[in-house]
Amino acid sequence: MESADDYPEPWAKSNLKDYLGHENELPIEGNALLASIAPRHLMIHTAYNDGSDPTFGVERNYLNAKKAYQFLDVSDHIYLSYRTGQHNPITATHAKHMFDFFDRSFKRGTAKKEDFSEVLLHDFDFLEWKSKQRKNDLNVSNNAPVEERINWMLGEQSKSEVEE
Repeated sequence: MESADDYPEPWAKSNLKDYLGHENELPIEGNALLASIAPRHLMIHTAYNDGSDPTFGVERNYLNAKKAYQFLDVSDHIYLSYRTGQHNPITATHAKHMFDFFDRSFKRGTAKKEDFSEVLLHDFDFLEWKSKQRKNDLNVSNNAPVEERINWMLGEQSKSEVEE
């Protein structure tokens, strides 16, 4: 697992570790940074097994930044590209795919819009999920005993777990 100490100064300020556990207080978030690039073209390129860029977080940033692109009616200017493997290496095939995206952005080359279809690994809608939950499953009293809060967090046992 990587930590703030793993990054050299040019990548992250030395006080980044001060935000561990309360990342919500960081002065900028990935969503805002990516959205600020709109309406210019943006490719987010990561690997399925990238230890530096967890795919769930990358996808959340992409989907939230995409709202700015949709607002500006340029949804095809943002693209999330997954590649096989880990953080490295970037192969010649990966580089060609990236150049094809930007060649298309500058109306060069032969790449078509269809060559850059959206692929989501974590197609998750929190509000849809929440709408399917029982109201009492969503809340537990802060005054409840610790054991009750732990049991609430763990959820109900499935029938197969009870039978075992």
